Amino acid sequence: MNSTWGAAQLEGEFMQVELAFLRRLLASSAAARDHQEVLRAVIDQTWEATGSDVCSLYLWDAEAGQLVLTATNGLIQEGVGRVRLRLGEGVTGLVAAQRRPLSVPDVRLEPRFQFIPGIDKQRFLSMLSVPVVAGDRLIGVLNVQSDEARPHGPDEIDLLMAIGGHVAGIVERSALLDEVRLLHQHRTELLMTLAHDIGGPLSIVRSYLNGIISRAGPELGRPALEAGEELDRVDAQCHRMLRALTLESAELPVHRRSVDPAELVHQVARRLRAVAGSRVRTHAPRTVARVNCDPEAVQEALLNLAENALKYSPPRERINLELRVLINRIALEVHDHGPGEPAEGWPELEHPFKRGAPGAPVNAPGLQVVRRVAEQHGGSLVIRPRRGGGSVFGIELPTEAVS
Repeated sequence: MNSTWGAAQLEGEFMQVELAFLRRLLASSAAARDHQEVLRAVIDQTWEATGSDVCSLYLWDAEAGQLVLTATNGLIQEGVGRVRLRLGEGVTGLVAAQRRPLSVPDVRLEPRFQFIPGIDKQRFLSMLSVPVVAGDRLIGVLNVQSDEARPHGPDEIDLLMAIGGHVAGIVERSALLDEVRLLHQHRTELLMTLAHDIGGPLSIVRSYLNGIISRAGPELGRPALEAGEELDRVDAQCHRMLRALTLESAELPVHRRSVDPAELVHQVARRLRAVAGSRVRTHAPRTVARVNCDPEAVQEALLNLAENALKYSPPRERINLELRVLINRIALEVHDHGPGEPAEGWPELEHPFKRGAPGAPVNAPGLQVVRRVAEQHGGSLVIRPRRGGGSVFGIELPTEAVS
């Protein structure tokens, strides 16, 4: 009776120790900021709970067909990411190949153990290695080592297997999150490109359509009005896309070629005059400076700024499209005569959902697109007050070197 009671007491004490360890492990995992930090926390907690001198995690790189040392507490840190083992190589590779735990009381007596020069330390004698698997898929191998030659009991093996299951879950969730992030990035890029490229042409098409409506008879007037309503819906959807997307995660595609910046200004002015007529003026001096850019992206950026300026300038007030030649750079600017955005409010335009000061709305999502286009070309967004009232919005771009 006493012997049975003593064994039960020891088993109960071990379970309490195991539960306390798992609680600490879960708390460390929850506090970590990314899955690499979670894995380091697992290694540290396992090292402490098992009283081992080394705890190491190897993850399976399916593409390379190798186990890669991913985290360790006790081995040389320079080996992380560099030490690689094949299936069946050493005790670690053998456990990965067989997917069964292996206890080695004394590595000096284990012919399958391989000493890794510069990483292993010869004083580490005992080793317990368990596979980390998710279903039938190999995730990696978890090892503990001690400088004392000793066997490992079933409770120790079960605990390390449980920790391996936790590690498998972390790695699986991380892989799924990476896939979700990639899908989200591709979706964001597609929606941003569509919303950005469709918005400007829609305004021009609507202007032509309005001209048709003003001259058409009743038979064509009604279908034309309905077509205009559909354009309005598409335009609203584009603006909703731009407001909803997290612009930091997307990159618009860039197709560069050498262009004359003055021609860019004239092309934008031509497109705008279909909407605003004589309200659009240009100032683009002849220059030998050329820019290596995506002309469509730059035109859309200027259209974005110019349409915002037209929208919030007083009725019939003109806007100016200007080209300024700087040292090794050019500035493509839109000068308006509107109420302007107070200078102290300009930093707020960095935020995607900012709409500007009351009475002087500014399309901040549009500015984010313009900024992204400028930065993709090695340039920057320009925002400054205009002398005499109004604002200046534009982009600066580097010019090509003149040979």
